[in-house]
Amino acid sequence: MARFTLSQQMEEVQFELDRRASEYPRQIASRKLGRSVAQYHVDRLTAARDSLSWLHDNLALIRERCPELFKRGG
Repeated sequence: MARFTLSQQMEEVQFELDRRASEYPRQIASRKLGRSVAQYHVDRLTAARDSLSWLHDNLALIRERCPELFKRGG
């Protein structure tokens, strides 16, 4: 399985948020998706983006305090 950096993961989540921002209004207008359901999905994805951002911003501190989390192998 490929490994992706936190920055790459954050970019992908933002890409999807941007895609949904353009797609969801059409789906809501055509009644294929309810407004509250669309907002629920956007909110969950936004929370994922914010979690990744927090992790990215605090990575140096996490590495310092929990080096065992970054050991590879057995």
